[in-house]
Amino acid sequence: MLGWLKLLAVEAREIVNTITGSNNEWWKALLFEYVAFWNIIDWLSMACSFAVVGTYIRVQMEAGAASEVLTAAQNGTSAQDAQAAFEAAEKASSTPARTSALRCSSSPCWSCFGSSSPSTRSHAWRL
Repeated sequence: MLGWLKLLAVEAREIVNTITGSNNEWWKALLFEYVAFWNIIDWLSMACSFAVVGTYIRVQMEAGAASEVLTAAQNGTSAQDAQAAFEAAEKASSTPARTSALRCSSSPCWSCFGSSSPSTRSHAWRL
């Protein structure tokens, strides 16, 4: 994160120096003096790192919310609790096909999660 901030500061300083040291208008100075292959690479790397950090934060927040719903659903046995748990898990994973494959054939059924071993589960899983 500090490397990203340092790169941002260096690029901002370079932009300011390019604009102030040029005899052209600001946009001409940026276009003809600043825009170069390595500056574009720098900005692309900053955008990619920002996207990775943002995705990490989003996944952590959604996983935390799904964990809370799953914990609450584990304590309850109603169909609404189980459905809410599945919806939270689908949202956190962003791949509905993965979590829908885990639904019990007698959907929604929280008793499948209540047992600790697969042999004591009373329902079969459907794909």
